[in-house]
Amino acid sequence: MKNEFCRTDGLFSLCGLNCGLCPMQIRGGCSGCFNGSTCYQSCPIAPCSVRHGNVDYCFECPEYPCK
Repeated sequence: MKNEFCRTDGLFSLCGLNCGLCPMQIRGGCSGCFNGSTCYQSCPIAPCSVRHGNVDYCFECPEYPCK
């Protein structure tokens, strides 16, 4: 699948977590949930967002809540 992950909100993740409080981001291991971030390779939620119309947050998906 082509990476068409397109977000600009680096403070809140797709799943709704506050990235600013995330230990991974605080330690520098995550650049946040936005376009160009490492999330697309390491997080299963980012590709899922693309598959479901590039929703900004999981709750916007018609299949929410998912398994």
